[in-house]
Amino acid sequence: MEIYCLSKTIYLDKISKEYRNIVTIDRKPNGILNTRIKTMQNNQLSPFKTSNTYCYNNCILAILNENKELLCLEELPNFISFLLANNYKIDYNLSKLLKSNNINTNPNSSIIFYITNEN
Repeated sequence: MEIYCLSKTIYLDKISKEYRNIVTIDRKPNGILNTRIKTMQNNQLSPFKTSNTYCYNNCILAILNENKELLCLEELPNFISFLLANNYKIDYNLSKLLKSNNINTNPNSSIIFYITNEN
């Protein structure tokens, strides 16, 4: 069984010069979800704020919607339907446990929930 963490990440779109809340995943998943992942540079949000977290990475794995655009929080209901239709399950207990302990490796993101896949 594989476990993946989905997070809300603040992303600076350098083309539009706007901040966006997008959905990211902690690592490349197995299964059909892998076709909806894009590796992107995690742009620095502010020239005055740098990361002091050792595990912080310069790349993020963004989740794409069905139109191959960055998945925004407003699209979560459709994305959850996609997950459930493709044998992914939301692990409510693990999500609740880790969210309550404020465990997070990226200072620009927050946990949405954890999913599992037994494929």
